[in-house]
Amino acid sequence: MGQVVPKNADKCLYLDTDMLVLSDIRELFEVDLSECILGANTGVVGADWTNCRLEFECVRDGKKREFLVPYYFCAGLLLINMPKWHAYDMGAKCVDFIQNYHPGCPDQDALNVCVQDKLFVLPLEYGLAMWQSAMELAKPNSPLATQIQEYIKRVKIVHFNGSAHPWLSKYRYLGDEFLPFDYPLTDKWWEIALATPEFDKDLQEIYSQINDPKTMLDAYIKSISQKMQQFQSLSQLQSLQTQVDKIAYKQKKPLHYLVKKLVNSLRKRLKRA
Repeated sequence: MGQVVPKNADKCLYLDTDMLVLSDIRELFEVDLSECILGANTGVVGADWTNCRLEFECVRDGKKREFLVPYYFCAGLLLINMPKWHAYDMGAKCVDFIQNYHPGCPDQDALNVCVQDKLFVLPLEYGLAMWQSAMELAKPNSPLATQIQEYIKRVKIVHFNGSAHPWLSKYRYLGDEFLPFDYPLTDKWWEIALATPEFDKDLQEIYSQINDPKTMLDAYIKSISQKMQQFQSLSQLQSLQTQVDKIAYKQKKPLHYLVKKLVNSLRKRLKRA
């Protein structure tokens, strides 16, 4: 970061490519970071990621070492205090960490370990995570549902993280009831994307492809097949059968027959177990 951003810059805003900006980002630059190196948050409503103990394997001897992180944040949105970034030599510290340990999320883990308590926690309106939000909203009687919906109404920068990427089929990841998640603001992302002159033909092609009925059903069948490998009980199988019946009218007979065959095969195997 320090090698790319001009030396005289006061602040730098980093955003992952799966972000959607719905507000004037100048208001972020008005945030007083004071002595903090950067501003960020978890992106997840209801998440308590304070005093996290992270364990990483050392490259040199293979032994695991534990690090205490005061507040684990998502590195998808970072408001960086550039003078402090340089003063604490953050670039070199992060690179050194990645070279000496095996982190699961290299950049994010390195930043969390190195920033420590020099973090300014930004409001969740900046970088609200759609993946975790959708999974929570899918839970029956979720205690966080109302709070999440309120954040979605006033969100300023959306993070379509994980399986929430709007340009991928929503059927590639299914919930416990074998239904795809309803990722909030996906339609808004496509509304803006399709009105963007750059890559307009590519985006239109992707949009048409993921919304093609046969493509959607093929992706659904594939995801169901993968999820079936995790089944442990007949009750789970019955839930799947219910969903298969619900979508039967949308499918051509060969596709529906394939799912029925998979269900019946697994039912026999589970009964024998």
